[in-house]
Amino acid sequence: MIKLNLPKSKLSDSLERYRRDKHATYLLRLDVAWVTARKRLILRGALREALIGHLRDAAAAQGCQVLHLDVRSNLCHLRLDCPPDVAPKILVHRLKQHTAEALNKTFEEVIRGAPSLWTSRYLVSTEPVEEEALRAFLDAQPDR
Repeated sequence: MIKLNLPKSKLSDSLERYRRDKHATYLLRLDVAWVTARKRLILRGALREALIGHLRDAAAAQGCQVLHLDVRSNLCHLRLDCPPDVAPKILVHRLKQHTAEALNKTFEEVIRGAPSLWTSRYLVSTEPVEEEALRAFLDAQPDR
């Protein structure tokens, strides 16, 4: 066990950015991104605004705080502050599932014609994802 030999006031200052629960003090930030099925350019207008709200709700349901949210016409990119018991794979699955179900109810006419709203692929990183990496990820996705 590592013991920090800092005065109590300095210790609390150095842990300011960290979140706490009953057993853990943590700072777990994840960048996640995914694209629409077939890279369809449908995340616009009212659908985009609804998606943003559903993403915030779904993240909160997983105990995550949204630090950054970028929704483009065919790409979602989020930076999240997550609790340590959240597995990235399950988190992304739940975000995609929740948003797809909610948007399919409201925007059925826009989403119809595709086998699903999202591709099964996603990008996840513990480091902030740069614009260049997002573009490369998007370009690497199949159109079909």
